Amino acid sequence: MEVYFDLNESHATQVLSLFKETWWANERTLVEATACIEGSQITVGIFNNNELVGFARVVTDFIYKAIIFDVIVSKQQQGKGLGKKLIAAVKSHPRLIVPISDNKCTTHG
Repeated sequence: MEVYFDLNESHATQVLSLFKETWWANERTLVEATACIEGSQITVGIFNNNELVGFARVVTDFIYKAIIFDVIVSKQQQGKGLGKKLIAAVKSHPRLIVPISDNKCTTHG
């Protein structure tokens, strides 16, 4: 399984499939899934043989706040640590690491 950053409109159908597996996002449309991707500054996907099996997105100002939304792992892949892998990928994203002083860095989240 591979982690990819910066999913785009071409991934919206697969993201929508993950949304349909949840109780809280199962009524979203393809237009809404596309808008979620395009409206997020960071998107993370976990792919297994070109199939999206995990997804998370972040809305951030890249200075003070980063809010994680829509952390989803496909039902077939749950219990394998992919949710933790998604969060770790978000936390280590290079655009969320901001230098503060004396060459020290911090992460937002």
